[in-house]
Amino acid sequence: MLKTRNPVKFLWHYATCGGRHVYKQKTIEERLEKHLAYKTCRIILDEDGYICACCLWNIDDGTIVAEILDLAIREDYVKKDLMRRILLDGMQVWPVKFIKYRRDYTENENNERPQRVWSVERFLRRRSWA
Repeated sequence: MLKTRNPVKFLWHYATCGGRHVYKQKTIEERLEKHLAYKTCRIILDEDGYICACCLWNIDDGTIVAEILDLAIREDYVKKDLMRRILLDGMQVWPVKFIKYRRDYTENENNERPQRVWSVERFLRRRSWA
């Protein structure tokens, strides 16, 4: 478990695929800067000020669909409804109706699992999310 206040270190630690890093550290810094500028990033801190979750998403202009690109949750915060909190916070800035996501990177020959699309309403009704 990594306790840090640095979002780049947090994403670098958790953005892995089978133990190997999906992004270069410089790429994570650039992505984070862009998503913070566009308000498509949510970082949640614990009571001690350490990062416990980070989510990056894309929203195409004029659409009601958010595509979750990266979601990292610290081990001790799994199953504590952080994704629901992230989604509700994000909806205050971007009023989306649907979300798209991939669970991992290892399902087909392109190392990508097919995207799933859920309505926000259905997602929020679920009992517990990451």
